[in-house]
Amino acid sequence: MRTVFRNYADLASLPYFTREGGRLRLKDKNAGPIIDMHSHVSLAYLMPSRVEMHRIVDPVRLYLPDCCAIDFDLYQNKNISPHDVDAIKDDYILGNFRRGGMRESHTAANLLREMEEMQIERSTLLAIDFPLISRNADTAADLAKTYPNFVAFGSVHPYTLNVERELDRQMALGVRGIKLHPNVQTFRPDDRRA
Repeated sequence: MRTVFRNYADLASLPYFTREGGRLRLKDKNAGPIIDMHSHVSLAYLMPSRVEMHRIVDPVRLYLPDCCAIDFDLYQNKNISPHDVDAIKDDYILGNFRRGGMRESHTAANLLREMEEMQIERSTLLAIDFPLISRNADTAADLAKTYPNFVAFGSVHPYTLNVERELDRQMALGVRGIKLHPNVQTFRPDDRRA
């Protein structure tokens, strides 16, 4: 089976997908039910999110750029040029302090539209939090209460004060699991606190 594509849109060359209105859609009606176990909406740090989660924003600007070749035999980040990696880091870190950027299109409404186009029944919303500077788990839990197609996963950094209390707080909000991201949250996966 083919594993290298000119770009994201080129996936339409596979028998499972089609392009409609410039958007990629799953055409195989027998493919489901599908659960996406790794989804994110825009994450916020140091200040509340400026992204309007309930609004469709076009065009959607993915962190996997539509301009670049995709080789599914590689770890996906290896498909992204160093320039695009820098742009993603800028959006992920500094984009929190300004309007616009790629993150502006990472809304719940856009994710729901993509889920419908790809016949995805459920998506886990994965939060990534740091001690004292973020409450992305709260956002994920709120969105899961609003949209039953979402399943919220919280996030507790291993060095959060009162980790157990924070886990209990997030469970009370309705999170169904916890996301740990050692590379982004800057801790070792074998840290005893993790």
